[in-house]
Amino acid sequence: MKRILGQQILGALVVALSISMVACQKAPESARIGASNARANGLPPGAQTTPSGITLNGLVTADPQYQSQFEQGVKDFLEAQIDPDYVGTVSCQGANSTGVFVGGKIELANGQALPINNLNSLGRVDINPNSELLIAVYDKFQDQTNLGPIPPTWLKQVQGYIQGNQVYLDFYDKYGHVTLEGTIDRNTAVLQFQYNTLLTYDGQQGYKGVMGDLHIPTCQFFRCQ
Repeated sequence: MKRILGQQILGALVVALSISMVACQKAPESARIGASNARANGLPPGAQTTPSGITLNGLVTADPQYQSQFEQGVKDFLEAQIDPDYVGTVSCQGANSTGVFVGGKIELANGQALPINNLNSLGRVDINPNSELLIAVYDKFQDQTNLGPIPPTWLKQVQGYIQGNQVYLDFYDKYGHVTLEGTIDRNTAVLQFQYNTLLTYDGQQGYKGVMGDLHIPTCQFFRCQ
């Protein structure tokens, strides 16, 4: 990659998610080159909850002085699935209905819920490998042209752990990794968003970097007691 909610009818969301919702999925070459095809089957703006119960209530942010670097990081991250020429402006603060929105369904491997009122009591516990992460990028092109929304990234494999208030999550598929690392309290998880993709949409070497910090309500991301 070259340097990376409005109500909707739930039925429309189910259809959108059921068609080609594989993280960083590579479409046929012709679909990847054509702008409208490359952006087909995306997550519609304003759609908030998936059929499996994931809500896009987290936002990846960066200091406004690093807007250009943030936007390049977004394009780098997305280039596994789309030519960056077809990615418009994405705010590092979630402004103007653009941004990188994140939701998750994170559970502990032993089936216990997160002891949110007593995190210090939690020894190291692995994450359930079937936990899920959903990433949706909304850009300015959606307001300016008839391009469809950018296809989301939906990752369903993870390795990681929680120990006290420390979190390490490494989501992955055959196209690369998204690593979330940081801390939680009873209200908010603040996790650095790192990406490492293996190949670009046209078969070139992928990119890795830090996009920004994910801020998301703790108990809407993790299952809490």
